[in-house]
Amino acid sequence: FVPLSPTLNNPCLNASSKYASQPWCDATLPIDDRVKDAISRMTLEEKIGNLGTDAAAIPSLGLLKYNWWSESTHGVASGAHGA
Repeated sequence: FVPLSPTLNNPCLNASSKYASQPWCDATLPIDDRVKDAISRMTLEEKIGNLGTDAAAIPSLGLLKYNWWSESTHGVASGAHGA
């Protein structure tokens, strides 16, 4: 079975993963601290690979490749994919 649409994964939800105990996964911390921690863990290649809508995987954060289309970049859907 192949899903019709991509799904997001959240490595923070798996309590036994190495990511769950990292500050960027701690929802009790201020968002600015969480973002700084996540970005500090990313390689330059991971950062560059996530500048567009077809985001590359981010192994350092346990995140899979994902195609955001255009919604994530500005919040407006083009409707080309049925949204």
